[in-house]
Amino acid sequence: MAARGSAAPPKLAERLLAGRLGVHRGDELLADLAEEYVERVEHDGGVQAGLWYWGQALRPAVSDLGRELGEVRTVKVGSHRAIGVGPLTRLGPFWRDLRTARRRLVRSPGFATATAVTLALGIGATVAIYSLVDGVVLRPLPYPEPDRLVTLAHTAGGSINGTLGQAYGTHVLYRDGAGSLDGIAFFQTFSATLTGDGEPERVEAASVTHTFFDLLRVRAPGGRTFLAEEDRAGGPLVVVISHDLWQRRFGGDPGLVGGTIEINNLLREVVGVMPPSFELPLPETDVWFPQQVDFAAAGFGGFYLSGIGRLADGATMESAAAELQTIVDRVGRTFPEAGDFLAEVDLRATVTPLRDRVLGGIEHTLWLILGGVGLVLLIACANVANLLLVRGEARSRELSLRRALGAGRGHLLGDSVAESLCLAALGGAGGLLIAWLGVAWLGRLASEYVPRLDQVSVSVPAVLVVTGIALLSCVVFGALPAVRGATASVVTTEGGRGATADRGRTRTRNALVVTQVALALLLLVGAGLLARSYRALQAIDPGFEASGVLTFELQLPGARYPRRADAAETIEQLRDRLEALPGVEAAGTIACLPLRGCTWGNRNSIAREDAPAPPGELPPSAWVNTTSPGYFRAMGIPLVAGRAFEAADHRDSTGAVVIDEAIAERFWPGEDPLGKRLYPSQTINEDGWYTVVGVVGSTRAREIMEEPEGMIYLPQVGTDDQAWWTTHQTTMTVRTNGDPLALVGGVRAAVADIDPDLALARVSPMQVVLDRATARSELAMLLLGLASVMALVLGLVGVYGVIAYVVSHRRGEIGVRMALGATARDVGAMVLGQAGRIGVLGVAIGLVAAFGLTRLMRAMLYGVAPTDPLTFLAVAVFLIAVTVAAAYIPARRASRVDPVETLRAD
Repeated sequence: MAARGSAAPPKLAERLLAGRLGVHRGDELLADLAEEYVERVEHDGGVQAGLWYWGQALRPAVSDLGRELGEVRTVKVGSHRAIGVGPLTRLGPFWRDLRTARRRLVRSPGFATATAVTLALGIGATVAIYSLVDGVVLRPLPYPEPDRLVTLAHTAGGSINGTLGQAYGTHVLYRDGAGSLDGIAFFQTFSATLTGDGEPERVEAASVTHTFFDLLRVRAPGGRTFLAEEDRAGGPLVVVISHDLWQRRFGGDPGLVGGTIEINNLLREVVGVMPPSFELPLPETDVWFPQQVDFAAAGFGGFYLSGIGRLADGATMESAAAELQTIVDRVGRTFPEAGDFLAEVDLRATVTPLRDRVLGGIEHTLWLILGGVGLVLLIACANVANLLLVRGEARSRELSLRRALGAGRGHLLGDSVAESLCLAALGGAGGLLIAWLGVAWLGRLASEYVPRLDQVSVSVPAVLVVTGIALLSCVVFGALPAVRGATASVVTTEGGRGATADRGRTRTRNALVVTQVALALLLLVGAGLLARSYRALQAIDPGFEASGVLTFELQLPGARYPRRADAAETIEQLRDRLEALPGVEAAGTIACLPLRGCTWGNRNSIAREDAPAPPGELPPSAWVNTTSPGYFRAMGIPLVAGRAFEAADHRDSTGAVVIDEAIAERFWPGEDPLGKRLYPSQTINEDGWYTVVGVVGSTRAREIMEEPEGMIYLPQVGTDDQAWWTTHQTTMTVRTNGDPLALVGGVRAAVADIDPDLALARVSPMQVVLDRATARSELAMLLLGLASVMALVLGLVGVYGVIAYVVSHRRGEIGVRMALGATARDVGAMVLGQAGRIGVLGVAIGLVAAFGLTRLMRAMLYGVAPTDPLTFLAVAVFLIAVTVAAAYIPARRASRVDPVETLRAD
């Protein structure tokens, strides 16, 4: 008797069955039957188990086989033929189906690998992006009743024509008169310098009203938040710090609460430590100060505060906005000086979800990317369905024979479902690994411009839903051939190869491939539009030369530098030190660096001496910035006319002003602006007119996609009468003829020599600042491009698989055609023509869908229309070409068919 578990019994069983059944050895069905027989003999109690499985039609053959193997035992079957008590019987028939499916997939590594990889790509990509959307967009803010938290702002027309924040006056009116709001607060963000023990550190800070934390309903686990008496002018010097700063700087010392820390050269009492999840106003905020404002003396102007509120019970954002607008319309009664301003700008109150502020406009981009990878999942499912249908048809003979040998329909169905489950398990495991790696990669890729990334992890619901979709696709299309095979006629020979494929099955396969091509076109068009948009963004002239420039921010605490003149003198000393460093060509300062997104740049009404505003009208507004000598040269901003600032303009307040080309064209079109006089204020100071001494090139000040609005540059003078701006916080720009980062050590040493308590912040090459301006477009293009590549590859695999299968099943027809005179070229053209028809139909359907869906991308595009005909045409031609190319190998095989051998085989 052969040893159990050896290789001899399956091989011997295969040989004997081949003789009994009249088929060739090596047949997949024969190998399945032989292995199944030996397994049942060894585990289920002998030959009778094999007889029960194979049925009455093979009883003589099996009996002879059992005697030759020496495994015959007398077993009393009983009325149900339940034989043996082995582990397979105890675990049930479905376990046997899984074992059989595993063996079958091992013998078909190409099919198993292609299917599993296709599923893994679709599942992994979709789960990774959905996890990103779930953590960033869908997950509610970590505060009680987050849907009731709103942002309060204003829009304005006229000379301002933009978005405004809150003013002290509107805050008081809203606080006292808005019944639709269950609390209101405002805040400002800035930077502070943490000194004392250790190296000085620049930290992000916010000054908030005492209602800020109560409105969010967040308490400080360590200590408390601010009291009402601490939020008054002249109140005590207290701060609340973040959990991260508490751990990073102070080692989590519980005794810090109630103690003091030195910020901006002032000792302040730490009254509380916020929980780790608290990330407002910004995720990087480390210190909160009380506002300490005298609201009794609050005026109406200065709309630079950020306001938030909580909707009262029953209130909606629409009803709250309507109530606030009613209050705005009555502002003139409380602040008579605001009447002309309100009439000119048409101030409108706006109420929007706080979540929108936190997301910062990334939501639309993430949904678009999720839609793209969702299409990849659909393409993957269609590809898997095609693979399973082709494999099922290839096994039609086997299924028919199994049915004839006594296997019930349920067994055939269970066998196919078991194989689908094995494939889905492989694909799901691979997809989970890809999703985990993808989430980690996205966290590193987008950490600087996608908020809430610390809350992103692989989403378990996404894994279950996406894997369920893939599993359903596998089970349905894997079981379909079994259902058909259960009713098919018995085929135990190789006959019928020359028959053409069933038309219904061919249509199903073709429909799936057409779907893949159409979905791939959608992704390719979207990626193409983003690529053209990104190329247009890269071609934008920002107005400065970013390469070779190092930038960093510097803050001089008011407690240490109480006079603006002192701060200005220190900054001038530092500029001189930096220009003396080896390799430095120029150095300068600017209040608000282009594209840096600073929120404290000034947009002022601009009075012109040669064109005063008519009575009752406000003068036009423009952005105003302050800078030092050397800035334009350091940034590579060209001087168009006149001169740049000189040291005397800053030291002696000469009244010189430099404007850019956009302002010159806007205020003095066709005229020479040099010598013209203007004043950046809402009221004209007769003794404070500024004279235009130079014109420089325009820069993209805020957003790279925004056309320059114009900028007015004033000198960073050190006199205390310039009260509308401060020299205490500035950005340094240093141009070098080498690597900007190589300057960092020298810069730090220069700053430390002047004042060791000063801390550098946001140290970065200007090229990085410029790159970040296009980072979101680059992220969308990259991810959608990757999805497009996956879709294209999967689509080509689908086309190749279908055409190759059709060619293999039409060999007889092809042989007949060639015997009747068709040439190899005719046959190849026939096959390529079929692929071309599939491609054209898929492209046509995809173009119609893309024409409507790409309009959703309008906000993400620059310099290209969402229905750009060049992109649509290029993608359509490319996709048809690669579809036909995917059919080249099957066409080549078809053209080499030997008609004589084919006809003889049939």
